[in-house]
Amino acid sequence: MLRGWTPGLSLGLLLLMGTIVGLGQTRPAETQPPPPQQQKDPSIKIGTNLVNVPVIVTDRYGRFITGLNRGDFAIREEGLPQKIEDFSASEAPFTVALLIDTSRSTQNKLAAIRKAALSFIKQLQPNDRVMIVTFDEKVQFISDFTSNRAELEKAVKSVRSSYLTSLYDAIHLTINDKMSRIPGRKAIVILTDGVDTASKSATFESAIDLVASANIITYTIQYETRNDGGPATRPLFFPRQGGSSFAASTGVRWQDVQSKPTPPREEGKSIINIPRAPIMFPGGSSGGSVAPGTKPSSRVNSNGPQPMRDRYLIAAEFLHAVASQSGALFLRAENIENTTYAFQAIAAELRNQYTLTYISSNEQRDGSYRVIAVGMRNPELVARSRKGYRSPRDESAEPGAEKRPRP
Repeated sequence: MLRGWTPGLSLGLLLLMGTIVGLGQTRPAETQPPPPQQQKDPSIKIGTNLVNVPVIVTDRYGRFITGLNRGDFAIREEGLPQKIEDFSASEAPFTVALLIDTSRSTQNKLAAIRKAALSFIKQLQPNDRVMIVTFDEKVQFISDFTSNRAELEKAVKSVRSSYLTSLYDAIHLTINDKMSRIPGRKAIVILTDGVDTASKSATFESAIDLVASANIITYTIQYETRNDGGPATRPLFFPRQGGSSFAASTGVRWQDVQSKPTPPREEGKSIINIPRAPIMFPGGSSGGSVAPGTKPSSRVNSNGPQPMRDRYLIAAEFLHAVASQSGALFLRAENIENTTYAFQAIAAELRNQYTLTYISSNEQRDGSYRVIAVGMRNPELVARSRKGYRSPRDESAEPGAEKRPRP
């Protein structure tokens, strides 16, 4: 044994040597760069705005054309070509809200209303879901969406009339509370004289703006109640009308579609005749130039006194604008008894609808209204679709970024 060597000293030297060795082994690891992270697969870039466009295609005789494919269509947004990402011509089920006016003018016509509504429901596809909504001074959801025909028949037969008409509120509540989050194909059908007398939160302008943005094809059927009590004009302060000239074209009455020669049938294309139906005002025809985008207000009659006008012309103007903005039809009947033909035409359209989907090349989220135009490669065919849509808005978007749509 070495002189002066002790067990305690030996243990200390061993611990010191172990520490030095350990530091020598770990130091190179500290100086090495960290291993490269595994690179993630590049994510697919999803456009800011996914836009669905329901389209009705007819020939020049007004008959539905089936058997088309994606290449038969072209679509533009604000004049710029867009790529059609998805195309559907399938008979996917519809979700339909049937809005029925039950104001005082319908007191003696409920039997005809029930009959026309039930006839419409029977013409829909078995898997289509329908909700019954009535509106007078209140908006009531008589049934939820269902494909149970017995339940729907019970709901229709329970319809009762009251006094006033809250048409604008009915449109807002149906879209915002019931249909905005429902996926798939959607439609609204409104049966009314169109004269709003009781809406509390929605306006002439805000209802049109909402329909234009909702991606829900919205059909309107106006029946005449001019002789059912109350003057055609009275000192009510109506919302501004935007200078529409549609009033001059609202005197048309129901007529049978005149028979016309049948053109040659193209190979691979089917032609379906529309049942005998009234004259229809397709979206995009002259008139109904009230454009969405006007600032909604909290009162129905909020724009100050206006010259006294025929309230039925104002109603027709509103209903035509609603249908036109969504790509649907505005149908007019002399009375409620004639509305069965209108329901037949609408049911036929819902069975023959294409759906185009594209991702907007404009990725700005500014809340602006963007005009859509659908064209056909075949110039002999006519496409009817929604006029446009309102893009989403970022919370950081500056106020005033929204622009007025083209009339």
